[in-house]
Amino acid sequence: MVIAIADGVSSAEAGREASQTTIERFVTEYYKTPDTWSVEKSGQNVLSTLNLHLYRKSHEFEFDCKGLLTTFSAVIIKGHTAYFF
Repeated sequence: MVIAIADGVSSAEAGREASQTTIERFVTEYYKTPDTWSVEKSGQNVLSTLNLHLYRKSHEFEFDCKGLLTTFSAVIIKGHTAYFF
């Protein structure tokens, strides 16, 4: 089970887009990772990829205030263990 929350940074014009993208892609990409990977490895790889995606996309904007900035927290529950990201 994956529970995630993101809140776009209000000073970034594309904060809403960033939070929606992060939630959707984190959940989708996490479930695509190989079963042989640990939860920690899967979550870290997905977050690193998402962070790089948002960073690169932010630099496509002409103005700094258009950046894709968001807060993000997630809990993955597997078996009897909860993993926090």
